Amino acid sequence: MEDEYNKDVHCLTLNIHNLCKGSCNVFYWLQKLDPSQLKLILDSKVSESPFWLYLVCEELRVYGDFRTLTNRVKAITTSLDGTIEAILQRLISEDDTGFMEKV
Repeated sequence: MEDEYNKDVHCLTLNIHNLCKGSCNVFYWLQKLDPSQLKLILDSKVSESPFWLYLVCEELRVYGDFRTLTNRVKAITTSLDGTIEAILQRLISEDDTGFMEKV
C-alpha cells in the first residue's frame, strides 16, 4: 500500500508540475496527506483535470486546520463547481472587510 501511495503522489505531482512548471512548493506539501486523503482526491470523478488538481492542491495548502482536513478534502472533491464553491465560501468567511461577499 505504501509503495502505491508514493507512486500516486509522484504521479499527481508530475501532472500538476507539468501544468504549472513553476511553484513546486505546493507539490511537496502533498506528501503529507495520508493515504485515505490522497485516495479521496484521486478517486474523484474530476481528478483527471489538471486545473481541478491545481485548485485542490492550492486549497489544501492554505487550509490550516489539520484536525478537519479529511472533511475538507471530502467537501472540495465533489466536482469542479463544488470545489470553486467551497473555495469562494472559504474566502468569504475569512474576509473581515465584507468585500468578498459583495462580489
